[in-house]
Parts: sequence; C-alpha cells; structure tokens
Amino acid sequence: MGIYTIYHSNVKLCYSLGIEKQIFLENFLEKIPKTTSHYWKTKKAEDFCGSEYEEISNCSLQKLKIIAEIRAKHLLKVFVSFCRLYFFVLNILGVKNFQNLAVCKFASSHILKLSVFC
Repeated sequence: MGIYTIYHSNVKLCYSLGIEKQIFLENFLEKIPKTTSHYWKTKKAEDFCGSEYEEISNCSLQKLKIIAEIRAKHLLKVFVSFCRLYFFVLNILGVKNFQNLAVCKFASSHILKLSVFC
C-alpha cells in the first residue's frame, strides 16, 4: 500500500483557478504529481465545497495575480500594515468620529490651499 500525500484545499483551489505558478514556489510545484495537478486543473473552483466562502475565490483573477506577484511582497506588507492601523484607529475612535475627523481635515486642507492662490 502506497503512502499518499494530502494537500491543503487552498492548493487545490489555486490549481483550479489557474494561479498556482503565481502563488507557490517552483520546487513545491515539482513535488506534486502531474496526474494530481491535472485533475485539480480540470476541476472548477465551484466544485470544491465551501469555495464560495474562500477569500481567494472572491478576488478577481487579475487582482489576485498582482497581489501574489513576488515583486509586490513588500508593498503587500505595507498595505496590510496600513489596514491594521486603519482598523485599529477605527476601533478606538469609532467610524462616525473618524469620518468627522477626516472631513474636518479635508476641508481645512482645501481652505489652506485655496488661500495660497488668492
């Protein structure tokens, strides 16, 4: 009896979406048997139970390819850090207070810019 490798469902989903080369390293992809990867490629993402809840399947393919691009890793880290800070501030101030603060800052900055031209 042979030993079987069990793969995570995200790996299978990436193959069914056709984005495995953008997400995974080449040496990992080489370890997956061709018959297995071919089977995953022929499956539709919707064939996997729960794929509608998977965040990766809700992204457009083009956006996901850009996010997964190895050259954008640093930008992705910066963006995620910004989002964490943004949500942290929202939790502390509350959404309404943050919106009021942003509107006040936006209005005051535009008034200052207009006064420079007058």
